[in-house]
Amino acid sequence: MINLKVERLRLNNSYVTLAIFNSSEYRLTVTMGKELENERLSQIFGRPALDEIPSARMNLGYFDPGGREHLGTFVTDGLYYFDPDWGFLDLIYDLNNQLIIKHIADLQEVAYWQGNAHFAVGTSFSLIQDGEINLENSEYFDHAPYRNPRSAIGQDEDGNIVLCVVDGRSRDSAGVTAKEFAIMMKAFGCINAVNLDGGGSSEMIVGDKIYNRPSDGQERRIGSALITYGKVDVSKAPVIRQLFFNGIYVHLLQRWLTHLGYNVGEIDGVYGGMTKSKVKAFQSSRGLAEDGVVGPFTWGVLVKEVLV
Repeated sequence: MINLKVERLRLNNSYVTLAIFNSSEYRLTVTMGKELENERLSQIFGRPALDEIPSARMNLGYFDPGGREHLGTFVTDGLYYFDPDWGFLDLIYDLNNQLIIKHIADLQEVAYWQGNAHFAVGTSFSLIQDGEINLENSEYFDHAPYRNPRSAIGQDEDGNIVLCVVDGRSRDSAGVTAKEFAIMMKAFGCINAVNLDGGGSSEMIVGDKIYNRPSDGQERRIGSALITYGKVDVSKAPVIRQLFFNGIYVHLLQRWLTHLGYNVGEIDGVYGGMTKSKVKAFQSSRGLAEDGVVGPFTWGVLVKEVLV
């Protein structure tokens, strides 16, 4: 059984970031982040449960920078946002945690997947279907025959989910064609896989670390993302003391404080003045040192009150 394995590889004259996880141990979902706003991947946290924390995040769909956050179907957690578009092959993650690649035919089928899938989203084209290389729908994407940075999601025969980002457009990474990417994903054991948005959007974050090198030289603001949630382990939580410290554990802290009635305002993953004042109020009410430093003692009290 694979929990979460992350590797940085050198293949096809490019740097490749690979994350593999067991679909029964981690929750996979999709999100558009803040409504009607493109954001950097590091700013997108989705909607984790109180006992969850983002483990791996990756860019997802094509988007219109001045308009729609996701092109093609977007259905998640029973909610329907955007219609199917024949130009964007659909990826469905059903309630048995299996990836299905197909064109969703109409709104009647959309309604079916609302009740029978964790999510259904438009992607671009397939890389592998039923264990064979299959570039279905690639004729709609003129970049497919050329080497570019790329992102993909796939699944192996054991049900493990495979996330992959290939760097490109740089001195040390050429990128890959669609065919080369398909060969690569098959070598990783995938029996089904699809190509996602690429180019400067291609990015993977595990924990708070950006593992690849985005070709824009910095994070691009994107419309939608894939997020993998694992269970919270506060033994790995950092000591939070510096204003404007940010990341998944600040986001967790803000969620827990708000749950306990200490409203921090916007839950954005940034340790600002409002969050610090609520930490101090919480510490004072629990007989802890009122210093605004979130260390082992404060984390310990929080976890007992929220999770135990």
